[in-house]
Amino acid sequence: MKKRIKIAALLIVVLLLCGCGGTHKNTTGRNDYKASKISYNCTYEESDESKKINLNLDFVFNEDKHKAIVYYKTVYTYNNTITDEKYSDIIWDLESPKCNIAGNCNERKMDLGVTKLGYGTTIERKERVITFTYYKTYGETENATDEFIEKSKKEYIKNGYKCQ
Repeated sequence: MKKRIKIAALLIVVLLLCGCGGTHKNTTGRNDYKASKISYNCTYEESDESKKINLNLDFVFNEDKHKAIVYYKTVYTYNNTITDEKYSDIIWDLESPKCNIAGNCNERKMDLGVTKLGYGTTIERKERVITFTYYKTYGETENATDEFIEKSKKEYIKNGYKCQ
């Protein structure tokens, strides 16, 4: 009997350590949701002659009265240093009311709030890298069915994302 208890306890510890049981990783680094709530993650990568773009998405369904909340982390890595002028242009392009009111938004790390990207937008600049995090909500007061969740995942895969 003691041997069975030890084996069961060991199995539980292994499951907790490896994150088994459907738990996904919080790939955006945001602290406003837990990895255990994530239904699936997707990644996408593209590049051109001037930059490389990495996109991470975490999908949370049926949370906070929304059918879906998608959390994003977008990382732009430029081949050359980003000038202050280029950085200002990127920020102004986000159409942030905070920057429109403040007038000068050229800090290395900022919480921009609502932008054309989505809610809770943050931006951080380091040498040749600009990182955005934000989220979007879909379908208030609706519930996502398993069929809807699987269909949305397949749609992202069809568009070149890698999802798990």
